[in-house]
Amino acid sequence: MKEKARAINFLFRLAATYFICKVLIESADEYFEYAWGYGSWLGGFTLNGAIGLIALVLAWAMLFALIMLRLWLYDRTIRIEGVLSSWRNRLGPLCGLIIIIPLLTPLWFMQYSRWGGEFIGLPFRLVVFLVSSYMVCVLLTRSHTKLVTLPNLAISILLVTSGLIIGSTAAGITDYPFSLTWSEGNRMWDYSVLFGRAIYDYPSDRPIFAYLDLGRQSLWGLPFLLPNVSIMAVRAWNAFLLTIPYAIFGWIVFMKGAKLGKLWMLAGLWSLAFMSQGPIYTPLVLGAIFVAIAWFTPHWMAFILIAVAGYYLNIGRYTWIFAPAMWASMIYFGVIKISVSKFDPKRVMPAIGAVLAGLFGGYVLPRWQVIFQAATSILRPSDMSGQAAAPGMDIVSVEGVSSMISRQPLLWGRLLPNPTYEPGILLGLLVATLPSIIYLIYLLWIRRWQLDWLPGLIILMNLLLFLGVGIIISVKIGGGSNLHNLDMFLIGLVFASALAWASGGYQELTQLNLHPKWIQSLMVVMFIFFAYPSLRWIRPINLPPADYVDRALNIIRKEVANANEQGEILFLDQRQLLTFGYVQRIPLVPEYEKKLLMDNAM
Repeated sequence: MKEKARAINFLFRLAATYFICKVLIESADEYFEYAWGYGSWLGGFTLNGAIGLIALVLAWAMLFALIMLRLWLYDRTIRIEGVLSSWRNRLGPLCGLIIIIPLLTPLWFMQYSRWGGEFIGLPFRLVVFLVSSYMVCVLLTRSHTKLVTLPNLAISILLVTSGLIIGSTAAGITDYPFSLTWSEGNRMWDYSVLFGRAIYDYPSDRPIFAYLDLGRQSLWGLPFLLPNVSIMAVRAWNAFLLTIPYAIFGWIVFMKGAKLGKLWMLAGLWSLAFMSQGPIYTPLVLGAIFVAIAWFTPHWMAFILIAVAGYYLNIGRYTWIFAPAMWASMIYFGVIKISVSKFDPKRVMPAIGAVLAGLFGGYVLPRWQVIFQAATSILRPSDMSGQAAAPGMDIVSVEGVSSMISRQPLLWGRLLPNPTYEPGILLGLLVATLPSIIYLIYLLWIRRWQLDWLPGLIILMNLLLFLGVGIIISVKIGGGSNLHNLDMFLIGLVFASALAWASGGYQELTQLNLHPKWIQSLMVVMFIFFAYPSLRWIRPINLPPADYVDRALNIIRKEVANANEQGEILFLDQRQLLTFGYVQRIPLVPEYEKKLLMDNAM
């Protein structure tokens, strides 16, 4: 047994050495490609570029040497580590202030510094991220003999990742009048129509078609209940919706069986980081929050909450309508101890009631309301990638499922690495979820999470159904750019994690340092994987100077004023200019919006 453990340890160190060499070399190569060719120093560098190269090589060499000492000669570094730990502990409360620097360094580097737009390769950013996380861990650890511990390193990586997610989303809060992304401006127009249609010069007795489901429109449109709301306020609301509800869901669902302390707070951040890998549309998260709250309430209140969740999600994606019932089946059946020899129907009645409540709210109730159907058939177009079903389509039928799948082409190549989504859906999903799944299996293996056969089968079947639906939607021509169509599956895994947490997983996490090293390392790897989307895609938002923006707006206003004398003006794109009054006194032409044209073209 000892020989086997030594062999595994040796292979681990060998693999770690290879990975570290590869990352450091590739990151140095990225700097070389960036700086070379602009001067005559060292064969092609400017003076500053040559100094930077020398500093980088020295820093990387020192970093490599320190890591190798820790990996291969740990026994000889124990005394040094003890001395450094003593110095660290003398800082006392200052650690809490100093920690802010490494905590925010990756966010500053990637999102707010000019270097973030130059160094976009994953290896360079990974070095910045991991070194910063390690420094956070050094300042968090309170041992007298160790600079870091694996559990604290996992926590540090989670904190840095959460900072990246929240900070990068907040970077878009600006008063810049034009779209920051290809669809942002027109989405703001969609949001405004429900509560702010008085903004537009359009007959009040005629409906305005918006290419958006009623769920998102009603949620993101709330700021338009305020008079003269600014584009910055709407962007701030968007930043809030794309982050904080993820954490709130985690804090609610992980309240079961836990003390409301530091670990519980970290569970909310875990939920934020885990679901941000989608990302997941906030209406679905709100539906999950209703189901999570139902878990803590009396049965009569729980059934109402689950039914409301189903009803609310019905006005969003039509693929969501069964999600509350399925989540409810997971959490209610998941805590039942079922004995075949002593089967008691009364024990399963609350679970059956919760499922029926979800089905009633999501599927039955909307079909009893002819007025609701008529209204939503006007408000919602027939779009697979986020909208309601076409009027008359019933997806709970062979014809409905066939129509849903065949409406747009299925691009199965999206499952593999491709230009639209670099890792591909399958690899991206493995990176996002495999460490969490392995840890759940580990809790089952050590019997900390005890599941009877029926609850286990129900949880597994629900997750597989969520997975199958998400994969099919992801390969449709309008999807596949990220994991957001796996949204129900990702939330289902959070519910499964909450069941394991409530069953005793909470206590295991408080003693993580007593578990095998591979489990502790798994936590570190999990949180590194959570950071992948941020490390890969965060870029600085480089806006033009204010005078350029004003000049562009003046040109648009002049051209619009001239064209207005000749007839109607169609804002196919940049409709937010009408929404926020940058262009005024122009009759609205709601037809032929860009996203609608694109969907019909596909």
